[in-house]
Amino acid sequence: MLLPLPVGIGDPLHRTTAVKDRMDAIKQGHEAPIAYGILELMGRAPGVLEGRLIDYFSAKGSMVLTNVPGPTRTLSLAGTPLRGVLVWAPCSGSVGMSVTVFSYA
Repeated sequence: MLLPLPVGIGDPLHRTTAVKDRMDAIKQGHEAPIAYGILELMGRAPGVLEGRLIDYFSAKGSMVLTNVPGPTRTLSLAGTPLRGVLVWAPCSGSVGMSVTVFSYA
């Protein structure tokens, strides 16, 4: 999904709000299901074609930004409460930066 960033807004709070509003509009629109369908088709293509398509689409972006709501309560592993969770969104093609926002407890 391509998100035009509001680089012309000087105030950081207004800029952040503008990004959220734009992402909400994308999530509510038709673009997300179409993009998901395209990704599914790409994954079914022969390897060489899939690689070319990934390179083509990843050249259109500069980073991956994802926000994932995590568990609202503290989780435990072998009886030990987890104090935090490390998350990572992979990059493909020539995209060299990934930012993941993940809520926990």
